[in-house]
Formats: sequence, structure tokens, C-alpha cells
Amino acid sequence: MRGIWWAPALVVVAVVAVIAVCGAATPAPQHGWSQPLPGDAVPPQDTVVPEADSGGTAQPGGTAQPSGTAQPGGTAAQQSTATNGTAAASSGAVTAQDSAPTSSGTTAPAGAISARVSRTWSASVSARTGIPERAVRSYAGAALAVQRDDAGCHLGWTTLAGLGAIESGHGTHGGARVAEDGTARPAIFGPELGDGTRAMGPLQFIPSTWSRWGADGSGDGVADPQNLDDAALAAAHYLCSYGDLAGAAAWRKAIFAYNHLDSYVAEVLERADAYAAAAR
Repeated sequence: MRGIWWAPALVVVAVVAVIAVCGAATPAPQHGWSQPLPGDAVPPQDTVVPEADSGGTAQPGGTAQPSGTAQPGGTAAQQSTATNGTAAASSGAVTAQDSAPTSSGTTAPAGAISARVSRTWSASVSARTGIPERAVRSYAGAALAVQRDDAGCHLGWTTLAGLGAIESGHGTHGGARVAEDGTARPAIFGPELGDGTRAMGPLQFIPSTWSRWGADGSGDGVADPQNLDDAALAAAHYLCSYGDLAGAAAWRKAIFAYNHLDSYVAEVLERADAYAAAAR
């Protein structure tokens, strides 16, 4: 997913350009990148994510350390059909007002992954990194969730933030914004693909990939690709399906699977590293 919001050409990488006909249901190729990253860079090291305890104070929580091992599954935007492996989401994503919100209210349900993150910490990180505070909570909440459910993954919140920055400017593409309930409004869509579908939401999932990896991170009982809590948790599960992301090679493979471009892997690494450094 080259990020509908980012590149000049606005072209998101289509994970495997149609993934050989099977879309997200078919495992993404396991081949790697053609060119090594500068200095064979290692995954960025995240800062500790403080969890909010019952009293609302920050207490040490799971560490967020990006690095990912990719495994089949087909990720969202990446799997969007496009030429030369460009994901559909890019190249002119559009917004729409008619998408159903993840929840009817303006606040995230108590069971949302974002509710586990200290507001004091997220506000501080937002101020230092420029990432919208609500988006910080989604990324960090997803990292904490997989740390609990898959301790061997070692996925960090800054990796998810790197993806979100490129895919939709953290849910701000086309004038959209992520509301307190986690939903991007207006809804974010990529350009129409060859099969008539479009990549969806802040992390640009195509329908077939979402049907396989969609998750309910907001705790409202609905898996909505337009909701950043849901999308971040789905992306985290997808990346973690590749194994332990603590190693540079594994992390790079996972990101490459998300979007089959060497330049995309390098850009995610650069952004994740910058966020980790600024957040310390």
C-alpha cells in the first residue's frame, strides 16, 4: 500500500499485483526485496508504551518494538490490484460521507484497544512526533494487544505508525480525521481496482484481505476497516503472522509483504525510526 495520501503520484503498492488471482486469500509470496536497506538497517526500537490503569495513571506496559516477519495472508492495500505492484489505495484515494460509523457514539467503547493506553503518554508522544493523539492510541493499543496475545511477535507501535503515515497520513487523507471513537470520517477509499473494489480505511485494506484479517479493536462488536483501532489490530495480526519481528530480516520481509516495494520498506523504516527517536 503505497499510501494514497503520501507519494506524489499517489500510488499505493498493490500487494502482489492481484496476488496471482487469489487476492488476500492467497499467501503472499515469500521472496524478499531486490536491494538491501542502507547498512542492512535493523528494525527501529520503540519506546515503552505506558498502559492506563484503573485510576487513569500511566504504568509501565508492553514495549513496542517494531520488526516483523511476514507470512502469507495478503495485507490490505498492498493486495490492492494495480500495475507494477502498486496498490490501489494510492493514486487518488477518495473520501466518502456514506460509510457507516464503527459506533454511533463519539467515544471509543471501554473495551477498545486504545483505551489501554495512557492518555498522558499518548499526548506527549503526539506533541513530539506530530502524529495525531488519537492515532497514537490506536497504534500503541494494537502493539499492546499483540504483545499480550502473541508475545513472540515483538511488533512495535512505531511500525504501525510508519504504515499509517504512508497509507493515509494517519487517517487524514482527503480532509478526513479519526474521531474519538476511532472511525475515520469522511471514510477513506483508494481508487477503483480492476475488479471494481477499492482499498478501504486509514491502513488501506482491500475487501478480500479485510475479510480474512479484519479485527474488532474498538470493542463495539464490528470489524470496520474505517476504524483505526480495528485496522491497526488487523495490520498487527497480519504482520505478526510472519513470526518474530525482532530481527531485521523478518521485519523487512513483513513490511515488504504489506507492500511489495523496496522503497516502501525503506520509507516505513525511516518513519518508524524517526517516530521512535522523537518519542523517547
